[in-house]
Amino acid sequence: MEVGLIKQFEKYSIDRDIPEVYRILTDPGLKELNHTELSSSGVVKLNVFGGRGIFIVLQVTETGIATDGFFEAHKDFADVHVPLEGDESIGYTPLDSRAVPGGPIPVYDASKSDDITYAPFKSDGEMTVIRLIPGMYAWFDPDDVHMPRLQTDGPSHLKKIVIKVPLGSLPPISEHLREVIAQKGSVLETLLEPR
Repeated sequence: MEVGLIKQFEKYSIDRDIPEVYRILTDPGLKELNHTELSSSGVVKLNVFGGRGIFIVLQVTETGIATDGFFEAHKDFADVHVPLEGDESIGYTPLDSRAVPGGPIPVYDASKSDDITYAPFKSDGEMTVIRLIPGMYAWFDPDDVHMPRLQTDGPSHLKKIVIKVPLGSLPPISEHLREVIAQKGSVLETLLEPR
């Protein structure tokens, strides 16, 4: 998981080789993004240029409380959550034994089998809550279980996008990184060796 300001996303997009996502986030027309289908469902899926399978889910909804929400994670996609209007809190927890499959399929992509959902935890205290305001983003990898659309200071209007980035479109792990990870022994021992 990564949370930050959109203006800081450029380096991340270069490292991950996802210039399409950076271009979307910095588009001056993003705040006015709308679609005729939103009037009936509150959710619409929009394909992104570039042919790498990246798409946007545009949502207009109200924020709610955790006991009415559910955790979600995704098998084949990373999510970039971006509020356009209103504040949004998002619950987060690592994918571990506390997350039990069984929640509803997310409404934005019910036809896809890549979405895996989890029942809520017994206690709100078992999740970390992050707050997003316009100008910020939150990146969730598949092992980042998250509960979006939570209220911050009471229920409020929320217009947001979720950019869905297929993991297959991200560059493979570098050979240098593989070598560093595979090294034996303590990193501190190596760093603190007398010279």
